[in-house]
Amino acid sequence: MLQFLFHRNSRFPRCLEGVGTLLALITLYQSFHPLMLLIVLLCLFICGCDWYPWYPPADRGLGIQVHFRKARIPAAYILVITTWAYLSGLTYPVMVPALVGLLVVTTVNGILIYFHWQDKDPLPINYFSANKYLGLTQK
Repeated sequence: MLQFLFHRNSRFPRCLEGVGTLLALITLYQSFHPLMLLIVLLCLFICGCDWYPWYPPADRGLGIQVHFRKARIPAAYILVITTWAYLSGLTYPVMVPALVGLLVVTTVNGILIYFHWQDKDPLPINYFSANKYLGLTQK
């Protein structure tokens, strides 16, 4: 059950993400609120980090892409809960903690992107953590 609700490749968080985005856009269209707009933009940034192809096709799903995929799960839940709470009339008691949580995830994503751009090492992704170096010594 937990894997269905929280696994990075599960369809349920993706559906929540779609429902949350749709509800948030409808909410923004009906009554504009700057904090809601910021929450939607932060969620789109988190999703955009996952959508961007950071590595060649053979290495997809490794390295920082694992973090970006996992970061979408709390963002999806935060977006749905915040939009529901906003529609129920609870604006600031829910939006401020949601904004803080999304800012933490966004900051971590930004730091990982910065380190990814600074990395000039020619070794392949997960060279040591996936024990790829053992294949070279066994031949």
